[in-house]
Amino acid sequence: MGSGLLRGGFKLKGFGAEISAPGLRKNACVAQALQSPDAPESLSFFSAGCELSRVGCRFVIGTRLVRQGVSSVARSAWGGGFVGRTSLDDGGGGEVEEEEEEAEWTVQDSDALYRLHGWGAPYFAINVAGHLCVRPSGGTEGRDEVDMMAVIDSLTAQQLQLPVILRFPDILHHRMRELQGCFSSAIAKFGYQRHFEGVFPIKCNPECHLLDQFVEFGFGLEVGSKPELLIALSKLSSRDGALLICNGYKDSVYVENVVLATRLGIRAVIVLEQIEELEEVVACSQRLGIRPIIGVRAKLSTKHNGHWGETSGDKAKFGLTVTQIVSVVYRLRQEGMLDCLKLLHFHIGSQISSILVIKEAMREASHTYCELARMGAPMGYIDVGGGLGIDYDGSKGHSSASVNYNMQNYANDVVAALMDACLLKGVAEPVIVSESGRALASHSSVLVFDVLHAPHHTKNPASAFLDNVSEAEDLHLDSFRNDYASNPQSQDAGEYLLSTFYQVCATLELGNIQEAFNDAKQLRQEASSLFRLGCLSLEQRAQADVLYEKAR
Repeated sequence: MGSGLLRGGFKLKGFGAEISAPGLRKNACVAQALQSPDAPESLSFFSAGCELSRVGCRFVIGTRLVRQGVSSVARSAWGGGFVGRTSLDDGGGGEVEEEEEEAEWTVQDSDALYRLHGWGAPYFAINVAGHLCVRPSGGTEGRDEVDMMAVIDSLTAQQLQLPVILRFPDILHHRMRELQGCFSSAIAKFGYQRHFEGVFPIKCNPECHLLDQFVEFGFGLEVGSKPELLIALSKLSSRDGALLICNGYKDSVYVENVVLATRLGIRAVIVLEQIEELEEVVACSQRLGIRPIIGVRAKLSTKHNGHWGETSGDKAKFGLTVTQIVSVVYRLRQEGMLDCLKLLHFHIGSQISSILVIKEAMREASHTYCELARMGAPMGYIDVGGGLGIDYDGSKGHSSASVNYNMQNYANDVVAALMDACLLKGVAEPVIVSESGRALASHSSVLVFDVLHAPHHTKNPASAFLDNVSEAEDLHLDSFRNDYASNPQSQDAGEYLLSTFYQVCATLELGNIQEAFNDAKQLRQEASSLFRLGCLSLEQRAQADVLYEKAR
């Protein structure tokens, strides 16, 4: 390849960025994309605040270069386009003038591509300038809108190096108010007689300023280790009556610190997760002469398919079985300490995607709570643990990266299940405690970093046969399938599978990316199975792999 130059310069308007390149070498990635006759139909790269090859890109987010015949249009996924005239020198003395047209890419296109309306609402959006913006109060009017590109430019001007974490305290306050408001609304709707208290699990994010915000708002804390316990005691000691849920492994030092914390005016609840912990708590209480607040963690039979779902249900690592919970009641009664048992805790898992799992768990836990109260324990609290999920991909589905419910649905089902069980068994309703972590904190900070490398797939010479396949009609797929349906014995199963694979790739569009990818994974698995059975040739297996890479 020669050393031709891209002359005349161009300006790429993208995610708040303007990049000028008056003379790009032909071996730079952008020049290659524009000039090489072997360039693929589309070439994408992702860069943020980095020097990419010899192009000198700065703060380009989601830039897509699309080859369109003899002219090339560089479109920015964030509302920009490729403008101006270019002069291509192929190194042989000739020049070809190209007039570039501005791409018709809109803010709505960007929103649809990145699904900000799904996972980002109501805090993240794209403003009229095509920049990512943050709306800390969750409003749609944009009165408190923060332009992220302006923030990054300001940091750069101050010679601050990336990576940096941008925190938005107002988002955190909005999330806490929303959770509190959802439970207050559900309590009023069902006529529930007690209130809601939130606790934040320190393991979710132990950052000092974030914990201070939770405590100032009125939330309690949840700990699972001695270091976390010490952090919590330092944060809660100045607030009389603060709620502290103590989970995790408990040795004698841990138990003693929790029991002594009650002398500081903290409602420190020591939650029994292993049956062996009971004797340590009893011994410590008798040694110090302090009546502890005891809770038990129930190992529910309800299972889920989310994160760590394989250790949920009866196979859960933590928690007491029904038999062990009953034995705890008997032992405390024997020691005259049954009045210390005041809380039932359970945690079915993190990022629960289906509301049905939450419904089932709440029914089981609610009846467990009522039975403990009927056995003579004063109770008073039920801790529903974490699990309140985030719709990361904006699909509102059942995948592990999504949820099919909102915060108000969650609160309604928690309150309704407790209300039904308590009314049925004549038990006073408990204070509702939740340990939501990611649902409260995940939106409130943004990590900004340099992209140091932009990998891309290079064309494999073995996939050259794909060059002539651009439309499904080229393969006569409809007639092929009709022939196969009428006489399947006369056709090769591998050819039929590959023809289906070709159609998936040929009809790939923005709106069905996820569906096409799922189909491609299934077809690749089927190709592997056919190959193992001797029904697919090596060449056909290779074609299936190439098609999978194309769909991916």
